[in-house]
Amino acid sequence: MGENAEGDQVKENLIELNCHFTWKLLEDFDIPDLEMRISEELEFLDSKNQVEMFNLRTYVNHLKGQHEEALQSLKEAEDLIQEEQVGQRNLVTWSNCAWVHYHMGSLAETQTYLDKVENTRKELGSSFPYNMEHSETQYEIGFVYLKSGRDNYRPAKACFKRALEEDPENPLYNIGYAVAAYHTDIHDDNISLEPLRKAVRLNPKDPNIKVYLALKLQDLGEAAEAETHIEEALSSISCQHYTFRSIAKYYRRKGCIDKALPLYIFTSFLSFTA
Repeated sequence: MGENAEGDQVKENLIELNCHFTWKLLEDFDIPDLEMRISEELEFLDSKNQVEMFNLRTYVNHLKGQHEEALQSLKEAEDLIQEEQVGQRNLVTWSNCAWVHYHMGSLAETQTYLDKVENTRKELGSSFPYNMEHSETQYEIGFVYLKSGRDNYRPAKACFKRALEEDPENPLYNIGYAVAAYHTDIHDDNISLEPLRKAVRLNPKDPNIKVYLALKLQDLGEAAEAETHIEEALSSISCQHYTFRSIAKYYRRKGCIDKALPLYIFTSFLSFTA
């Protein structure tokens, strides 16, 4: 096969992949704002939640023409995945790797990652070598929607719902669905309550989801239970920057300005020094 024909076949295979390069969700988004939020979350997120953020940063790097930086983000994502499990969790990361190497003109490296995707899909029972809808893909698409602003909360919720249909007890999928539900239940105060309770049950050490539940309970007048979750979140050493902002919001709505103001000042300081 000639070099041009080989390149055309590789491009056709790339287009079939399910990843950030084929979803095309961020072309019209405020990239500087997204970059800032990615940096904040990578600084404070537990490692188990960082893979999706590194993949998102990879695509932002690509949009800016920073392909070496994109490869570094993908390497960090791959390293984290190796600490967990290989297989389905790798598919989006390896697909992104294939695209980055393609844009850098390395067909051999591109094919290496295409082969990894194909072999993994075969192990998962797919008859299609490159494209397969599965829970991890739906979760990552939902994650991108969730991080790209309020206009995308409903499609994020739909993606997380599809992921949960395949893996209903997955802790991360439940967090994604609960947070998206929280942001879309303006006209139905109860739509996110049970998803939030389930997400907290499956993620008892995650302070951020506890604060979301506390805010919802506050909306519903369940003050005592809400306060319990806030206190548990505050006692966590893994509290994130934006978690403190949400706790400050809770105290402001409660009328406890003496507790809210120091938290707002603290989060402003973290933003300034990040």
